[in-house]
Amino acid sequence: MVLFSLHLKEDVNEDGTIKPAALEETAKASGGGEKGKGEPINGDKGDDDQFDEEKALDEARKKLSGADLGGGNGSDDDYNEDID
Repeated sequence: MVLFSLHLKEDVNEDGTIKPAALEETAKASGGGEKGKGEPINGDKGDDDQFDEEKALDEARKKLSGADLGGGNGSDDDYNEDID
């Protein structure tokens, strides 16, 4: 796994180190806060105890059911026709 963070220019010192306030916000958002639980950046507290996996899967299926994945039947012939 590779993990990296993007920081605003104003959150980085000239020597490349991250300013303390930015470090605190990053730790808070990534789980470095109380009891090791992160707080979502968008402020949404959520309710992890009430996560409904089946509902989430149904919602994903509905959203992706009309997705166009390029047509074709997935054979090599379709792939080769697209190559110039």
